Amino acid sequence: MLKRDSHRCILSGVPIKLKAKPCADEKDRLEIGSQITVEKGTKSIFVTPLRRPGGALTGTPAPPLADWRTVGGVSIIQLETRPSDPYSVKLWMVAEENHLYVFAGDNHSQWAQNLDAIPDARLQVEDNVYQLAAVQITDQQEFRRFADAWLEKYGSDHTETNVDDVYLYRLTPRQ
Repeated sequence: MLKRDSHRCILSGVPIKLKAKPCADEKDRLEIGSQITVEKGTKSIFVTPLRRPGGALTGTPAPPLADWRTVGGVSIIQLETRPSDPYSVKLWMVAEENHLYVFAGDNHSQWAQNLDAIPDARLQVEDNVYQLAAVQITDQQEFRRFADAWLEKYGSDHTETNVDDVYLYRLTPRQ
């Protein structure tokens, strides 16, 4: 587990120093959800910063799916918020019981703030772009179903988390 502490990081209990290094090749860039392996005795690792949030998504407009589980195997999607000044990010997602969820955890990030202000969103999965609306989840039972699916898909356990302490959104077709 990599934890950041100002200028140092802790990887599995061993302090390491992070150094910034530009990527010479795009294929060397780490994306959200990337895993790194550090060999015993390694004192430094190089991690490329994630790209800054982008603007409007491009792709083929597609009607919302009747069953989002058909794209449930996709690990990372792109979500665009704030239609007047598009703000897009790459996120993990879970499809559960025909619903699609995006999760900010306990971080009220910019994209979550944007959805709270204006729930209109666009979602890109592969080349398809879907026009959706976000609904923040406040029901603990629905959160628990999501958390079980999240644990199964990503191995991260939120099953004991209180829904009032996090930002979870269900994406639905726009009305």
